[in-house]
Amino acid sequence: MVSRGQRVVIALALTALLCPTAWGEVTATDQTVTVTSGELAMTLDRATGQPAVGGLIITEGPEASAVRLGEATDWGVAEDRVSYRQREAGGGLTVTTGIRTTDALLIDLTLTNGGDAQRLLTVSWSAPIAATNVTAWDGRGGRKTTSPEYRGGDIHLRLPLSVAFSEDTGVAVGLDPSRLLSQFTNSAQATEDGALVSFSMRVVLDPGQEISLPLCAFAFVPTFEHLDAVQRWYALYPGAFTMHPGVRPSLIGGGGYLASRMTTRELQWENARRFGMGWEWAYCPAQTPGDWYADERFYDPEKGYMGQTDAHRNGPTGSLDDYRRDLRERFHRGWWATNIAYYLLPHAADETVLAEFPDGVAINAAGEPDKAKIGWIKPDAITHMTYPWGNSYGQEVAREIAQIAEDFGPAAIGFDEAYGGLHHYGPGIEGEPARTWDDDGGVYSSTQVALARLGEAIHEQTVRGFTMACVFNKPTSINTASRCEVGMHEHPPYENVDPIVPLRLLMGHKPMSWWSPLKTWVLLDWQRIGPEEFREGMAGMYSYVRLASLRYGAFPMGHQVPAVGQMVRLMPVMTELLTEGWQAVPATEGHADLWLSRYGVDRAHAVSWPRPLPLQHIRGRSASDHILRRPSHS
Repeated sequence: MVSRGQRVVIALALTALLCPTAWGEVTATDQTVTVTSGELAMTLDRATGQPAVGGLIITEGPEASAVRLGEATDWGVAEDRVSYRQREAGGGLTVTTGIRTTDALLIDLTLTNGGDAQRLLTVSWSAPIAATNVTAWDGRGGRKTTSPEYRGGDIHLRLPLSVAFSEDTGVAVGLDPSRLLSQFTNSAQATEDGALVSFSMRVVLDPGQEISLPLCAFAFVPTFEHLDAVQRWYALYPGAFTMHPGVRPSLIGGGGYLASRMTTRELQWENARRFGMGWEWAYCPAQTPGDWYADERFYDPEKGYMGQTDAHRNGPTGSLDDYRRDLRERFHRGWWATNIAYYLLPHAADETVLAEFPDGVAINAAGEPDKAKIGWIKPDAITHMTYPWGNSYGQEVAREIAQIAEDFGPAAIGFDEAYGGLHHYGPGIEGEPARTWDDDGGVYSSTQVALARLGEAIHEQTVRGFTMACVFNKPTSINTASRCEVGMHEHPPYENVDPIVPLRLLMGHKPMSWWSPLKTWVLLDWQRIGPEEFREGMAGMYSYVRLASLRYGAFPMGHQVPAVGQMVRLMPVMTELLTEGWQAVPATEGHADLWLSRYGVDRAHAVSWPRPLPLQHIRGRSASDHILRRPSHS
C-alpha cells in the first residue's frame, strides 16, 4: 500500500497513445468524393458537396432562415485533399470548402459576402457517430459557470470542441484554437443509430468581407472518455498549447511577488531563486490605470507612484524621470535573477485617460457605457471597463506595450485579469472577423478577443533576444489561454474549484499557477483548535497543495513555499515535469485511491500518487465540504 504523500511513481508510457499515426486518403468517382481519416469517413455528393449525414449547414439571423447553397463546382481532388466552391442560390454568399486528410479531417471554410448587406450567419459542421449508449461532452462537461467573475457567454471555461463517445468509439468536431471567436456552441443530437456531433458559430459578414473558419473532425478510441479527444486536439494544434517560440525557458517555474519586505534587491532575487520562482509579478507600476507607460499627458509628480515596492497604493512622490529610473532599476537588474512580468489591466482605464480616448469605453447592447468603479486597481482611481483593441484606446495600449518593452525590458507582460467577457457593441469591432451577434441581431465582440489581440502584440516584442511572454490571470477562454505562457488560478487549489479543470484543459501543456496565499484562516478554525490539531491541519493543507500541483500541472506561488520542506523540494520537480508538458490523457488506469497524470510526449511519464485524505482528517473548520476530496476529471 502506498502511504499518503510519501511517493511519486514515474513509469514510461507508450508514446503512441499520445501521438496517433497520421493516416488519411481521398477516393473519388464521377458522383462522389470520399474523404477518410482513420475510422472517420465522409462521402460527399459531387452535386451538393454534402455527405448523406452531417456536413455544413448555414442559417441566417435570429430567425434561423436556411441559407441555400447551389451546386458544388470547381472541384479540386488530390490524394490527401479536396476542395470545391458553392454560391448561394439567389444571394451574394460564396462558400469555399477545403478538406485535408491527416490524422483528422481538417476542414477550411471560407465565406465571402458578395452582396450589399451585412449578413448574420450561423455556420455549423456536423459528423455522425454510429453507436449505442452515446455520451456527449460539450467542452465543459455540461456544467454551468457558477462564479460571477467567469460569466460572459458560453466561450468561458469551455473548449471549442464537441465530443460524443460510446464504450468503444468516439467522434469530435471542433475549431482550430488559434481562430478567435466571441461565441460558439457544441452540441450532440441523438439519431436512430447514434448521434450527430456538431460545432457551430455565429459570424458577421460585412459587404465584401471574407472570413475563414478552420475546423476539424476525427474519430477516436475513448479509453479515457472525452480526454482522448482533447489529447488528439492538442496534437493537431500544438502551437496553441505550448509556450510561444522564443520566450525564456526559465518562465517554467513558480510565480511570486517581488518581495518588498526585503531590504535589498539582492535578497529579493535570492528569495526568488531559493524558492523556485521562475517569474515574478511587479504589481501595477502604472501611476494611473490606463496610462500603462506613463508620459507627460497623465503623469502627476505630486500623486506618487509605486517606488521600490509592490503595492496597490502609490508611494513616494517624484518626477516622471524619477519614476522611469526606478522602474528601469527594477526590471533591468531583475532580468538576471527572474522573469519579471509588467502588470497591466488593459480592459480597464481611469476616467482621466478615457477622456483622451473616449472610444475605448465598453458599450453594452443598449448603447450604454460601462459604469464607473471607484477605488479599483488603485485607491484613487475611477475606472471603466474598456475594449482595448481596434479603437484609439486599443492603439494606445499596443503602443505603450512596445514602449514598455523598449524602455523597461520586462521578460513578460502580466494581465490582471484576463477573464473579462463583456460583450462590446461599440467602436473598435468594425470588420473584426471574431465578431458575433446576439439573439436580437445586435453585433458585438467579446473583450476576450481584444485581450487575445494584445497577447499577439506582446509576442511581437523582443527583449534581450527573447520573445516577450504573456502571464495571464484567469485566461478563461481559448482566445486568451492559447496566447499566454502561464495561466493563473487566483486561489489555492481547494478554493473556487469549479474553474480548475476547465482552465487546465484550456491551457494544454503549459504551466498553471495557484496564485494566492493558502488562506489558512478560511480553512482552519485556528482560534479554537489546539497546537497539535493546528499542525495536523497545516500539514494536510500543504500536502493537498503539493498533490493538486502534481495532478494539474500547477506551480505553488511564492507565498506557499517558504519554510515548508515538502514545498521547496516540489518546485524543481514541477519545473522538470512541466518542461515536458502536462497531458490530458493519463495513459494508464489505476486504483481509485490514486490520482493519475502524465507529462511529456517524446519522453512520456505516467505519474501517480495517493489522493488526499477526506476532509474529516483535516481538523478544524472548512469553508467548503469537498475541498480536500478527490475532484472529478470531467
